[in-house]
Amino acid sequence: MSEKMVTPELFRPPVDFPDVPYDHLLRAAAGRAPERPAIIYHDLILTYREVVSMVNCIANGLHNLGMEKGDRICLFTTNRPEYTVTFIAAASVGIVVSPMNPGYKEREIAYQLENSEARAILIQRELLPLLQLVLSQKSFPHLKHILVTGNHVPESMPEAIPFARLMRESSPKHPPHVEVSADDLLALPYSSGTTGFPKGTLLTHRNLASNNLQFTTALGTSITDVALIFLPFYHIYGVMLTGGFLACGGTQVIMERFDLLQSLELCEKHGVTYYFAVPPIVLALANAPVDLSRMKTVKYVFTGAAPLPLDPARKLEQKSSVKVVQGYGMT
Repeated sequence: MSEKMVTPELFRPPVDFPDVPYDHLLRAAAGRAPERPAIIYHDLILTYREVVSMVNCIANGLHNLGMEKGDRICLFTTNRPEYTVTFIAAASVGIVVSPMNPGYKEREIAYQLENSEARAILIQRELLPLLQLVLSQKSFPHLKHILVTGNHVPESMPEAIPFARLMRESSPKHPPHVEVSADDLLALPYSSGTTGFPKGTLLTHRNLASNNLQFTTALGTSITDVALIFLPFYHIYGVMLTGGFLACGGTQVIMERFDLLQSLELCEKHGVTYYFAVPPIVLALANAPVDLSRMKTVKYVFTGAAPLPLDPARKLEQKSSVKVVQGYGMT
């Protein structure tokens, strides 16, 4: 049984969060601990100094391409560093980010490109054939720039710009000043479209900056914490996780998708303290015939996006000795 709180009336007091553009959260964290690891992806470890420099390079690259405040860029990749870097780079110069589900088919891709009036898209190289098919069937007069992950121009799309080339040919200095306020539009994610066509949801810099800071304040995360993130970045849950852990100065270990055994290996290898999940994954962990001792550094399994029944939560806590926390957030 948990101990009774001595002064419950002082718990969770009103908190004032800074009214700043979204990229300021990363920049402030990098200023506090520039050499701390920010992102781990496979065998790549990026420090905060490196991530901010990459953000600056891509922001300058987008500016040099003629992208302006208010322009839209779609992000069409799985979880990977280029996604987070481009998201914050766009925020730095007032460009609006429109995340796309990497599981989209031609119809959904075409709809969001057209409806968002995207001037650019960042696409994972493996997804290029889908985009090429879409472009062969319909014209998109607003779409001017196609950025593709990797270092080489794809033979099938010579007009595409490799992400690595844009980064290395652009300055790592802070991009040219663009007047960005907390009320400016930052993100344009699309609804699932269960009752009709998907609709763009307008999220401002204040919306996401406040959300990230509320999240890290409530959890009490710090620079010593390590998050395992396999939940998709195109979903608002994933946006909160990748942005929130950069805001608090912690380390995030990125997985493209959930794999139970790989997640346990990464917990042990990197000393993960926060394991973010959804109810089906909690159920899988609770029932899987595997040794969960590799989760010994994990302080919390945090679950959200849907209600979690008590039985699997209790079963996982007993099996792993890790506290399971149910989160709630408005879509």
